[in-house]
Amino acid sequence: MAGRYKNDLVPGRDKAVLKLSDGREVELNGTVSGGIANQDGAAITEDNGWLKYSASGEAHYNDLYTPVGAQIKVVLADGTKVWLDAGSSIHYPTAFPSGNREVTITGQAYFEVAANARQPFIVHAKDQTIRVLGTHFNVNAYGAAAAKTTLEQGSVLVSSGSAEVKLEPGQQTEGGIVKNGVDLEEVLAWKNGEFRFNGASIAVIMDQLARWYGAEVRYKDDIREEFVAKIPRNVPISKVLKYLEATGQVKFAIDGNVITVMR
Repeated sequence: MAGRYKNDLVPGRDKAVLKLSDGREVELNGTVSGGIANQDGAAITEDNGWLKYSASGEAHYNDLYTPVGAQIKVVLADGTKVWLDAGSSIHYPTAFPSGNREVTITGQAYFEVAANARQPFIVHAKDQTIRVLGTHFNVNAYGAAAAKTTLEQGSVLVSSGSAEVKLEPGQQTEGGIVKNGVDLEEVLAWKNGEFRFNGASIAVIMDQLARWYGAEVRYKDDIREEFVAKIPRNVPISKVLKYLEATGQVKFAIDGNVITVMR
């Protein structure tokens, strides 16, 4: 194994780029606290991995981006909390003075929406539009596939093309099709600092590892087995790969940031 693991890759961390409405970009690393200079009238602070907004009268739009191997958490001006996974982004206003509260995401995000019956909260993600008042849900809009919305608490109305569905807790929709009895622990594992796989293919697993560890994945053999695992996300990638290798169904090699999957 030592010959195959020429080096190791460290896990992702709190890191993002904040683009202000005037085009300026601010590097966030989650290790410092303090105010962020900005012209939008909103007070923005970074505090222990959280980016926090205090409401201002006029709305300007900011963008928050996480590269691979990074994540960030943000409290919007209305009190809504958003967890942003690696390789993701969110476009949002610095204030919600009137009308709907609308944001747009790419990649993956988890929302705890602050309740406000007078101002519905709307999330745009790829082919989906999600309408809520106050609830907890996850949106996965990675890659070429249709977006997936999974509801943990409350209810949401999801529009996708001509289809419109109302989700109850434990349901997920993709392309207008509703799936019941979703494994919430698996869906929300990333937000809770874990990898959880419950019958996942090696391709699904390696997609997650590539984003979190900044790796490139190559396949030497066709691995068709499915895997069940629960692994912390704060460990070097070697520990994750060795856990998977213990199944006897797959092996890995690491060279630089390239992981080769083999039998």
